[in-house]
Amino acid sequence: MEKIERVLHLPKGVDPRVIFARLKDGILDLILGKVQEAKPDQTEIQQPLNHPKEKLPRVNRTIFA
Repeated sequence: MEKIERVLHLPKGVDPRVIFARLKDGILDLILGKVQEAKPDQTEIQQPLNHPKEKLPRVNRTIFA
């Protein structure tokens, strides 16, 4: 147990078994489909996939012989 506490950098007094129990419950909920599916926020502005390219400064490519 002490090794687990050191690896997880838990504050003193926090029992890692509690964390693992919560993790296990969360994973079981995921498997059983109890977790609500995340829906994208409607207020978020959808960006078009074909962004206009930013205007880059022209580079003078004249080759001097």
